[in-house]
Amino acid sequence: MHVQRYYDVREFLQSVETFLERSEAVNNLPLGILFRFEKESKLTKQKAEPFFALVEHKQDIIFVMLMTPPHNMIVYGEGNNLDVAIDQSILFLRKEEILVPGVIGPCVIAKKFAFLWAKAADCTPIIKMEQMIYRLDEVNEIELSSGRLIPATQKDIDLVANWIFEFSKVTLETISLAEAQKKAEFAVKESCVFLWEDEIPVSMVWKARPTKNGIVVSAVYTPPQFRNRGYATSCVASLSKLLLSGGYRFCSLYTDLSNPTSNSVYRKIGYRPIEPSIVYSFQASQT
Repeated sequence: MHVQRYYDVREFLQSVETFLERSEAVNNLPLGILFRFEKESKLTKQKAEPFFALVEHKQDIIFVMLMTPPHNMIVYGEGNNLDVAIDQSILFLRKEEILVPGVIGPCVIAKKFAFLWAKAADCTPIIKMEQMIYRLDEVNEIELSSGRLIPATQKDIDLVANWIFEFSKVTLETISLAEAQKKAEFAVKESCVFLWEDEIPVSMVWKARPTKNGIVVSAVYTPPQFRNRGYATSCVASLSKLLLSGGYRFCSLYTDLSNPTSNSVYRKIGYRPIEPSIVYSFQASQT
């Protein structure tokens, strides 16, 4: 069993791409991040050095780790030796003095990592969110609400920034309005943001993290005053159909399992659950 750390995103992607693409939709997060890094080649501009590593056994990849501080460690693994591989990865992280603020990944894998890390680092694993990863290959025929899907433009940046800010309050990562403004400016410039317009904008959805065959639908947000009118359903269904017609084989997304409404909406559109995921944070033990 061998732990290999990488410092070049291209070398790491070349090593793990085939392994992760065995379950491409499940691994939309690590693959999407790696493809983006490879495209942008801006690793030197990161606030902290990204961490890339894999664990091999007899030249077969068993376990993969990816972290872009201050974000959580992303983990994925397969095989009969997975428990040993995770144990070896914890020893390696401790030896290299890598700080792990939290972990996200498929439930069984992330849970094993979280509790082994907690034991080694003398901290407590705290469940931050139980999630489900969904995949869509074809959009169901559903009745849409009044209005239409439009791409956000420069004139929408302030609106998008406010909605990002409000959306962040119910996600794992609350951000400031200034940070939301920067995200909005970049996302609109990159043509990632779409709005459902019913005379005025009433709902938002993003496309994100394209992989070889798929793309992620994210940041679905409808302000309280416009909810319960089918706008979010129409927004997601229309963007998903647009993305599939544009050449992607599938769309994927994450949901918070504590929100039955959103999970019901995605199933109605045609998204099917493919893998439960979980997010842990680590709380330092009291001394």
